Amino acid sequence: MNCQHCQKELDAYLEGKLDPAGKVQIEAHLRECRECNDFYRIQSLAGRVIEAEKELVVNPFLATRVMTQIENSEIQRVTGLKGFLRPAFIAVSMAAAIFAGVMIGSIPLRSQNNKSLPVELSLIDDTTLESIDLLSLE
Repeated sequence: MNCQHCQKELDAYLEGKLDPAGKVQIEAHLRECRECNDFYRIQSLAGRVIEAEKELVVNPFLATRVMTQIENSEIQRVTGLKGFLRPAFIAVSMAAAIFAGVMIGSIPLRSQNNKSLPVELSLIDDTTLESIDLLSLE
C-alpha cells in the first residue's frame, strides 16, 4: 500500500468503516511508514479534540441566570419609562402651580377694577370736547 492510498483511507479507518482486509493493510502501513503514522496521530488527536468539544457541559443555573437577566432588562425598560415620566410630571406640575399663582395673585386687581364709577363721571358727555388735534394746532 502506498502513502497516498493510506491517507485517503485513514478517515474510514478512524471511523471503523473499513473491511477487515483494508484495516490490516492500513495498520501494517502505519507500522512501516513514519510519515503516515504521524499523519494518523494528528488525525486521531484532531478527532478526539472535536469529540471533546461536542460534549455539552450542562450548567444547572443557566436558565436561572437567563431568566434573571430578562427580568432585569424588563425592569430597566419600565424604570426608563418612569425616568421620562417623572420629569415631565414635575414640569407640568410647576407650570400649573405658576399659572394658579398668577391667577390667584390677580384676584385683588380684578376686584379693584370692578368698582363702579361715580355718577358725576358717568354723566360727562365727552363728545363735545374738542379734539386733541385741534388743540395742538394752536
